[in-house]
Amino acid sequence: MDLRPKGSAAVFVLLVLFTLCKFSEAQNLCSAPDNLPVIFIPENNEIGATVTTLIAEDEVTATITSQNPEGLFSLEGYNLIADTVLDYETFDQNKPHEVNIECTKAGSLSTTLILKIVVEDRNDNPPAFAESQYTLNVDELSKVDTSVGLITATDPDKTDRLYYQLDSPEGEFDLEASFNPSILVKKLLDYDKIKKVTMTLYVQDTPIGSTAEVSHSASTTIVVNIIDIDNRPPWFQPCTETEFGTSKVCISSGYEGTVNLNEQAPGPLSLKPGPVMAIDGDLGRNEPIGYAFLGGNEDSVFQIDTDTGSITMLKPAGVAGPIVLSVMAYQKENADQFATTTVILKVVISSAFPPTFVKPSYEGFISEDAGLDSLVLESKTSNRPLRVQATDQDFSDGYNPNLRFEVVAGTDFSITPEGFILMAKAVAPGTVNLEMRVVDTTNEESSTASLTVEVTPGKTRPMLYAIKT
Repeated sequence: MDLRPKGSAAVFVLLVLFTLCKFSEAQNLCSAPDNLPVIFIPENNEIGATVTTLIAEDEVTATITSQNPEGLFSLEGYNLIADTVLDYETFDQNKPHEVNIECTKAGSLSTTLILKIVVEDRNDNPPAFAESQYTLNVDELSKVDTSVGLITATDPDKTDRLYYQLDSPEGEFDLEASFNPSILVKKLLDYDKIKKVTMTLYVQDTPIGSTAEVSHSASTTIVVNIIDIDNRPPWFQPCTETEFGTSKVCISSGYEGTVNLNEQAPGPLSLKPGPVMAIDGDLGRNEPIGYAFLGGNEDSVFQIDTDTGSITMLKPAGVAGPIVLSVMAYQKENADQFATTTVILKVVISSAFPPTFVKPSYEGFISEDAGLDSLVLESKTSNRPLRVQATDQDFSDGYNPNLRFEVVAGTDFSITPEGFILMAKAVAPGTVNLEMRVVDTTNEESSTASLTVEVTPGKTRPMLYAIKT
């Protein structure tokens, strides 16, 4: 049976075969190397650099019919040329550059070759921090390894991985990892010892210690302010600071003063070593302090100013003897932070006159070899000990049994309760000038007198001579 087409059908088949042959021929007029539809070119190329060379038959003419964006490439023969410097950072990764090339040849159907140009990244940009200086506020006593901040840099080279290094003066802080710039506390921070830490954070686009030929870096300054937290109660002043482990306490010896029996003193009471006063133990916070009595004021003789701590009298004290007041100082905004102290007030019988020495000045004598606790004498030729005396006009006979004698300054001599002067330590020959004080121990009233002690040379020791023979 003859299946060959006949008549017009035969003509149609011949035309189809001719067209297919021409189409196949046109398809092979030109192509990209290895028939790759995507061409890669490194960024920062030179103008005029060859992007790719087309493979074409003889007498084929290649022409760029369109490109997106325009003006980036041109053809020199079969060479696709870059007419501009290509930048990866401005290249849209989702939309490669497209070049449409028409290849023609006499007697052949023209076809279009579509090339897509992808720009490759190179390490040509340094990383950068957004700010030249950053400030962090970190609470004192933060636990070690607490994260206190994350400061990162950016790199226009999107394929670069960044590595960090932190320079902390005393190792107070460090990074979680070279590729993770989370800043961690590495030492116990005490506001009283350190209030600010200035550090430098470095970044580079190659691993730390890398010997890569191309490496870019940048740095920024980090200032860390150490914040004084509310971890200490008020401190009564004056006080002696003492460290206990990581804590610091301030020990106060309390206050004392005197008031007269059956008399109401005007104004704030005078106390030693000074008025009742407390400060916030957290010196950087300086929280407002309030004051209150906790005990010892059962008869409501005294009141304390809640703002200043000044103690005044509401009425006279009716019983002689000491009154011990317990005083609390507390933070007004956080009463859980408080401290206590004592104020001892001696209630004494009212005195119109202070005790006074019988004489304004005294003079005594003693030999340098008299020995410790020897008595100072009235004169060089007498064995009668020198005695200082005092009287008190508040007593009809002038005798006050509550007197105390003391040397104001100096440790060479001391005074007995009876008024005798004793040598307290060895003293070289010469004149020693002293000031004495007599004190009424019931009300602390006092007066002074001068004392001059002449220390005479001791007995001369006999000299021994060797006898020549």
